[in-house]
Amino acid sequence: MTSGFAAALGLGMIAILFLVAAAIDRHGSRRPRPAFRHLAYTLALGVYCSSWTFYGAVGTAVREGWNYLPIYVAPVVLLVAAPRFLTRLAQAVQQERASTISDFIAARFGHDPGVARIVTVIALCGTIPYIALQLRSMGVAIQALSGEAVVAPVMVAAAALLSLFAILFGARRYEIAGRSEGLVFSIALESLIKLVALTLVGGFAIHVL
Repeated sequence: MTSGFAAALGLGMIAILFLVAAAIDRHGSRRPRPAFRHLAYTLALGVYCSSWTFYGAVGTAVREGWNYLPIYVAPVVLLVAAPRFLTRLAQAVQQERASTISDFIAARFGHDPGVARIVTVIALCGTIPYIALQLRSMGVAIQALSGEAVVAPVMVAAAALLSLFAILFGARRYEIAGRSEGLVFSIALESLIKLVALTLVGGFAIHVL
């Protein structure tokens, strides 16, 4: 596979996510049926399994066996065993009309802007290295498929496209958290594609081994 073909596939995937998010946002007044929305929100939890997961989880499983499992068991246990806590948390977010984690935590301390700044800096310090790993994993994946040294160009292009996506369907509108349905539905579609891809790869691995 050439780097051009791999890039075309990636751009096609991103274009589909753009179209889905735009379509949902355009028809926001006509909400889908509750069952469909519940399925989409459930699939959107797959954002937890990012592109780095394909490398980190598989690599950990190869090296350490079942030691990788707690990374995924912990959030599952939280979702299953603590519904009341999650409900109260969602109600508190709604009550405070918070749109970010810094908004919410600062609201619990009397809307102190100093607390909001501290939380924002901590969140940035925690997420920027992780996002860099995501971008690097994309570049390494396309380099592995194409056999060409394209890690840096892919990282730059992916960062630009994903930033544009976040601006258009996330940051450009000041909304209460959980109301960016276009973003949620596009993540749900991506999660569905990940599930299909991982199932096919897992089935192929079982067949070969």
